[in-house]
Amino acid sequence: MGKERLLKWYDFHQSSNPMVPVGSVIATLVLPVPPNSVGTEVQVGKSIKLNKINQDDREELNATIVWNYGLQSPTLGLQIVVATQRMQFSIWRDAPFTGKRLCTVLDSGTLTEFTTITSLPSFSNTITTTFKCTDDNVKKDSSHKYYLTAAARNASGIMVTEASQGQPVPITTFRNPTITEFHFNGYVIDENET
Repeated sequence: MGKERLLKWYDFHQSSNPMVPVGSVIATLVLPVPPNSVGTEVQVGKSIKLNKINQDDREELNATIVWNYGLQSPTLGLQIVVATQRMQFSIWRDAPFTGKRLCTVLDSGTLTEFTTITSLPSFSNTITTTFKCTDDNVKKDSSHKYYLTAAARNASGIMVTEASQGQPVPITTFRNPTITEFHFNGYVIDENET
């Protein structure tokens, strides 16, 4: 006989209307201060609760986060900008930050711009990160809460301007990244032998 998989429980939490192109800010993430490479980790939205978990079940957790980052140019005129922002997303069981960290995903977004604007330009990029992780071999039959967290990692980039006489200079005017939308869900899947 084969293995039969049955969905036993489902829960989700999402924020922002997916039909609205730019949602309001859900979380602002503080950039790390050197020599640190990770900023303060924050919880994104509410937890989800999965019930009816048995030791032989599999808990599948899915997250999609829409995040933005940007920078303000300190100068006018011809500019070439190349920048990268790194982010960290995690899913925790039972408590954020102190529970069991089930998975961590690192993602980054790149911004490349060429402009001749005569006012101080602002550059930004919107990135969508999607990932999945599995929690299995939970030691006892029970319910568990799961939490989604995020932290900004280092941002880096260079800018070439008329003022820099064609020489690349490091970018120091990054804005704190923001999260404008997220979808977080979980399933309890019965892994019975039939």
